[in-house]
Amino acid sequence: LDIAFSFRLASDLGVNLEFVPFAWPNLTQDLHNHRFDIAMSGLYETDERLQSLTMSSPYYQSRIALLVPSRHAWEFADNSRKAIRPGLKLAVFNDPVLLKLARTAFPQAQLVTINNYDQLPAMMTRLDGAVWTIEQATAWSAEHPGFTAVVPGVSAYAVPFVYAMPPDATELRGYVSQWL
Repeated sequence: LDIAFSFRLASDLGVNLEFVPFAWPNLTQDLHNHRFDIAMSGLYETDERLQSLTMSSPYYQSRIALLVPSRHAWEFADNSRKAIRPGLKLAVFNDPVLLKLARTAFPQAQLVTINNYDQLPAMMTRLDGAVWTIEQATAWSAEHPGFTAVVPGVSAYAVPFVYAMPPDATELRGYVSQWL
């Protein structure tokens, strides 16, 4: 979605589009340094980002889901008690939004932070699943046979997705938020 939106936004603005790779830990600094004009890559809204960057209005909210081995998916989808049972061991990306939501949605689970979901296949012998958004988990599981994304009955939590811009980009923010 973000890739399609970036092409459309550039066209609507009448500018050339250039994709600039960045590392998540450097996102705020890169925007402060004007390394690029807008970050459009599945960005979650956080208090820290709201305080230090210019953020668009949320363009999407995605429900929290579990990425689980396919053979156990029915247990999580049909029985919400499985998703909140004591001793549940879940991986979660080391992100302040997902960590907070995972702690709230699965208060009795043991959370293991990971830096990359590609670590999951090797870790699944020690885990029951991983916390992510339903869209991201569904896309990941499509590329990794044997895994399924499920929204357990307990998951009423959602993550707002936004675009981030440098702190002084209020005019761009107004345009992007209206454009969205």
